[in-house]
Amino acid sequence: MSITGRAKPWEFRWRIVIMFSSLPLAAILFVTTGFTTGTWYAPQTDLYQQTTAALIASLGVLLRVWGTSALSTQRMLKLQAQGETLVESGPFAMVRNPLYLGTLLVIGGWSVLYGWQAAICFTVFHAIRFNRIVLYEESIFESELSNRFDEYRESVPRWIPRWSGIMKSEWPHMSIAAALSNAPFVAMTIALWLIAGPSDASIFFPAAVVGLLVCGLFLMTRRITQKERAGDLE
Repeated sequence: MSITGRAKPWEFRWRIVIMFSSLPLAAILFVTTGFTTGTWYAPQTDLYQQTTAALIASLGVLLRVWGTSALSTQRMLKLQAQGETLVESGPFAMVRNPLYLGTLLVIGGWSVLYGWQAAICFTVFHAIRFNRIVLYEESIFESELSNRFDEYRESVPRWIPRWSGIMKSEWPHMSIAAALSNAPFVAMTIALWLIAGPSDASIFFPAAVVGLLVCGLFLMTRRITQKERAGDLE
């Protein structure tokens, strides 16, 4: 299996689990290999690292919430890759994968707390992984949308936002539902700002867990509501 090739369906299906599982595993590895001092859940950091981590994560969570606001709830709840609709509004007008890019910025920003060497290794690992997943998703868009996706791909870059696209995209629209759907990333970013302020790094993982619980509860509620509505229509 080529690391730069297309992801398998199971990689897409388990992408979220793999991503969140990698955080504590990477933290343990960074500490045991000497990238940083302290404990895996509370590395020793300075204000420069803390502020940099929070700023990078803030940009990432902005992209994620903005991008999620442009998607339908039905699309967010599905576990399978789908190509029946092509979203071209919001941040999708300037970069094809704002959600993956936003995720990379949030978790990459967090890894700065463990040192620049750790941050580079961790970010590169997930950049390769996300690119594999994107190639898999794009293959589905190619087969289901054909010429329309080809036109979109030619005008909007995959990873690096194009300035002309930034100027064309509308002002960020942030919905409460999108924020709740991204609760883990929002919680992690808030935790990074608190680490740069009155708290220490030990709050990061508890905040991520709380965010996951909030997100899970919200999506479960939405799924139940949709099923009830579908039942009423039958």
